[in-house]
Amino acid sequence: KGLTAEIPEGGVVDALREARGRKPSAFIILKGDKKTKYGAMADVMDAFAEANALRFNLMTEMKTDQKPH
Repeated sequence: KGLTAEIPEGGVVDALREARGRKPSAFIILKGDKKTKYGAMADVMDAFAEANALRFNLMTEMKTDQKPH
């Protein structure tokens, strides 16, 4: 089972460290969409690096007018 959480700005490092402490092998998935500002994503990825969470997946939503390959 996965855990989905919205983490307040400035709380990413602590949240990652806590989650990794509970389950070091957990997958980290960062979800964004076309409305997500580049700076916000860069800030989150910097926090990932600070928390030593260097392996993660980026997830987006497929456009509804396109079919999967």
